[in-house]
Amino acid sequence: MRVFRTLSLAIVAVALTTAVSFAAVPQTMNVQGRLTDSNGDPVVGNATLIFKIYPTPTDPRELWPQQGATDESHAVTLGPDGLWSVEIGTQYPIATSIYSDSSRWLEVQHQESGTVFPRIHMSSGAYSFRVSTVDNASGGDIFGDVFLHSTFYVGALGDAGNIIVRDETTFPQIKLTGTNGQIEAIGGIDLVETIGGDTYVELDENGSGGGMVRVRDEVGNTACYMAAPNVGTGGFVSAYLENSFWPGATMNGWDGNSGRLELFEPDGSGFNTNVVIDANAGDGAAALTLHDGVNEIIRLDASGGGGGAGVNLRNSLGNQTFEIDADEEEDNPAFRMRNELGTTKLRMQVRGPNSGGGSEFFMWNHTGQSTVEIDGDEGDDGVIRLSDSTGSTKIEMLAAEGVTGAQIALRNKAGAQTIIIDAEHGQGGSGRVITQVLQITGGSDLSEQFDISAHHSGIEPAPGMVVCLDSKNPGKLVVSGSGYDRKVAGIVSGAGGVAPGMLMGQHNSEADGQYPVALTGRVYVMVDASNGPIQVGDLLTTSDVPGHAMRVADYERAQGAIIGKAMEPLNSGRGLVLTLVNLQ
Repeated sequence: MRVFRTLSLAIVAVALTTAVSFAAVPQTMNVQGRLTDSNGDPVVGNATLIFKIYPTPTDPRELWPQQGATDESHAVTLGPDGLWSVEIGTQYPIATSIYSDSSRWLEVQHQESGTVFPRIHMSSGAYSFRVSTVDNASGGDIFGDVFLHSTFYVGALGDAGNIIVRDETTFPQIKLTGTNGQIEAIGGIDLVETIGGDTYVELDENGSGGGMVRVRDEVGNTACYMAAPNVGTGGFVSAYLENSFWPGATMNGWDGNSGRLELFEPDGSGFNTNVVIDANAGDGAAALTLHDGVNEIIRLDASGGGGGAGVNLRNSLGNQTFEIDADEEEDNPAFRMRNELGTTKLRMQVRGPNSGGGSEFFMWNHTGQSTVEIDGDEGDDGVIRLSDSTGSTKIEMLAAEGVTGAQIALRNKAGAQTIIIDAEHGQGGSGRVITQVLQITGGSDLSEQFDISAHHSGIEPAPGMVVCLDSKNPGKLVVSGSGYDRKVAGIVSGAGGVAPGMLMGQHNSEADGQYPVALTGRVYVMVDASNGPIQVGDLLTTSDVPGHAMRVADYERAQGAIIGKAMEPLNSGRGLVLTLVNLQ
């Protein structure tokens, strides 16, 4: 068995190319050595060598390839003198960060025998990788082009750096000062496209003494312009529309007395203002206005003309049609709507304490006459008035009429009250409707409310049934159940779809009850024709059938027991018959 005891290494850093200026630093390195046996004789034939880089001669931390990665191994052919040559880094590129420290050691292993040779300190040749950074350089000149592909730092901690660019006369043209973070340029700064030479950015003075920045697009049109004009004026910024000489937006730092932002729209021959934001549109308050290209259409004003905020909307004619004022009178708001000509047609306003307090609502007709008025505090009470085209009040609704309750008054053409609905007629009085004629269209009988007991057979009261006075319960009624009963009182209203026309009663008294009982008028009644067919005009009385009426056959017995007259016939059986109630 041969024992390998000596390894001689020469380490050389090789650049793969120098013809292309932007070529990256190679991440490989040539390693050459000579392998001999224990007698010092060269070893010939084939072998496999493994390469690793460590931070010290004994440190177990592997820097390359990487801790835990597979080995970078190379098969070599040993010449007659035992010499071999390998380019390491072809399997695992050697990063330049490996050489960030001056202590780096190369370890070589002979795979077949497992021999690990003593680590070899890497010479300065390997550190040519670090041409991507300049460490510990001091003084000197650099000729030719220098290309930076990462961050370039000037100065160190506690020591500010400066960069000075001179012209051919060595006069400084551009200064970058690290002490106070300044850039100085004589005659301005232009950022120029590498291919074509087009200027994209200009930093210069604007001709009036202030600074200027101009940014151009790929065809040379100004895309953005920023300038600081003369002393006493503010900065100015313009952003231009695409492929246009007209700005799409401007921002003025001092428009007379405040900052101002404007947005524009081109119209072919120039540009129209569409949006304006002004930090002081008057009274020291801001405003936002939207335009249709010609007229101001929407205005939001933080002052509203001397007080609180205001909102104004205008139509296409430029006339104001909508207005909200947060502080029109004594710090109170108002709302107005106008027609297309700008004439007020609707107004809502909150009055201040010096004007009576409360709130008001007004509406006008097309002639300008106020026709609707709602007052939330007329004598501390609410009022609604509706007027005709002449301004004469025709309907008046009062939440309190003097010291009494609510009232609604309707007036005729001459202005006289013809209908009064009074919730409290006289102080502490009852509700009352006052009018010349009262027409009821919802029913056709006059009824009163009664409580009604069921017939002794268990039949409950229902619309159309005949009822009588209840002798056992004074003030109450009971379903009828015997013929020619002089205690007959009326008919339960509501049968056949005919409702009561007028319903009387007094709540929480004896004159109150659950059922409406028709005392006069037209109403449908349940009739039994077994005592003889019913003809129009026949008198009707109670029958032995509970709740049913029948034709009067014995007029003497019928005295005081007549319900009314039949208004339609019933030849046989039982059914509903329209009856004109006329108790007698």
